[in-house]
Amino acid sequence: MRVLFLLIYILFFFHEVFSQTILKARVSRINPTKQLVRLRFESLNSKFLQTNDDLEVWNELTSSLKCQAAVIGKSSEYYLMRIYQWEKCFSRSGFTVGSLLFLSSKNLEKTLVNAREMRRILLLKRALTSSKIDQVKNGNENNLSNIEYINNKYETMIQKIKEDWNNSLKSANEIASNEEKLLNSYRNSINEIDFELERYKIEDENTKLDRWALDQTINKNKL
Repeated sequence: MRVLFLLIYILFFFHEVFSQTILKARVSRINPTKQLVRLRFESLNSKFLQTNDDLEVWNELTSSLKCQAAVIGKSSEYYLMRIYQWEKCFSRSGFTVGSLLFLSSKNLEKTLVNAREMRRILLLKRALTSSKIDQVKNGNENNLSNIEYINNKYETMIQKIKEDWNNSLKSANEIASNEEKLLNSYRNSINEIDFELERYKIEDENTKLDRWALDQTINKNKL
């Protein structure tokens, strides 16, 4: 059973590789004088074709009769192909404008192998870079959480200090107000005491002096 699965996997793999190296293209122009054919590819992997790559070309009706060709130029949309043994190829295949062609290339196979290897390397680099991004992201999230914690911590401390400050000011103001009231009470008491002292004061000279008296010899001690 394991051998069967292995064979199926190998067949599937080679089918995928084969299908990736077979390209489809439409003939858009033919120049018999210069033995040139301009193609418009319908296969995405045609981007890997390079100038001077060798090709084998056939159509659906002549799959067993393949023409030899080479890429001599390309643009973003078209490829220019030179057909070897022009008369023999066209007499057998009958290419015309609009014909659907199939193409394969040993050079393309090598290029795809290199592309797969380069893609594998790039995927590894991407995975490594993504891992580093995750590490930095996690570290940054931890830093942001720490910043939030510090802000909350010191915001709480500031609020506590403000509350203590206000409470201390309130207490000090109450003490000052109470002491001011007490001081005024003592002053009132002093005034009352002074009033009573004046009321109960006994004079040493019991005669009241008349400031308008003309007789300066008046006995001041006279009763």
